[in-house]
Amino acid sequence: MWDRKLPILRQSYCTAFVLAGALLLANLPAISSAHAQSMGTSRTTVVKPLSIVSINDLSFGRIIPGTANSNIRIDEDNGNINIASGNATLAGGTVSRGEFTIVADPNTQVRITLPNRTFLNNNSGPQQMRVNRFRLDGPRNRNIGASGTLNFAIGAQLRVGANQAQGIYTGTFDVTVDYR
Repeated sequence: MWDRKLPILRQSYCTAFVLAGALLLANLPAISSAHAQSMGTSRTTVVKPLSIVSINDLSFGRIIPGTANSNIRIDEDNGNINIASGNATLAGGTVSRGEFTIVADPNTQVRITLPNRTFLNNNSGPQQMRVNRFRLDGPRNRNIGASGTLNFAIGAQLRVGANQAQGIYTGTFDVTVDYR
């Protein structure tokens, strides 16, 4: 009797293992491909490096200081100079707005950035005068035409102190140009 039941028991165990394995596999998520591939494209345009050249210095001419602080303004559009406040006196000399030329890749757009302020230093002493309110003669974002060049001008305001010390005052400022 044992001999006949033993194969049935083995068969039952085998069937149970197969059923248990099937149940386990049925509860696993469907196996998908572990690898997928697609192609993308990449491109760039190499453009000419930007350059900017100063054509005309920003020059406030000669000034006689007053007894009060004064603000002297050079107009960015026409280069005219005026006393915005105070009692300084304009005394001639070379007056000019700053003028620049940008050389860039034709038919592109650039952004021009001006400084907030700078200082002019007396060449014969420690005195300074502040230059601020830099302004462009148009929008800061500009289109470069087919020629690859663009001219622009800037104006600014000079603060002359009451009884400012005599001397020649000079300084520099940064104008930045970037492709857009």
